[in-house]
Amino acid sequence: LSTNNINVAPTFSATRSRCGGNFGMLVDTSGSIGSTNMASVRTGITQFINAFAGTPIKLQVVRFSTTASTLGAGSNFSRYYDMLVDSDVADLKAQVATLSSTGSTNYEDAMVRMFMNNDGSTQETLPDT
Repeated sequence: LSTNNINVAPTFSATRSRCGGNFGMLVDTSGSIGSTNMASVRTGITQFINAFAGTPIKLQVVRFSTTASTLGAGSNFSRYYDMLVDSDVADLKAQVATLSSTGSTNYEDAMVRMFMNNDGSTQETLPDT
């Protein structure tokens, strides 16, 4: 990141670094989002993934409506995708493409899934951001 021009903010892509970390993203997929807006949500998440593809970021995405689930985790609560692994990036994008808008809004369940295991204990790997 160039430090010789402090008059303007750097672009998002210019600020990418190799410092890495665990990122967690909560995504509202409740019925109030609606199918038209859900397309924009999917596009935004995909752009976020594209921005971090090839960096040492690990990303966990938890979607919530009436209940929450972690993308790609199956019955587990945790699944981080490694943005340095092309197959992880492709798998996460495929998971995002299936998101639809339905149900009520239960963000509390999303928070539990982001930080807890199935048995109620705290996850070993937690998001930094």
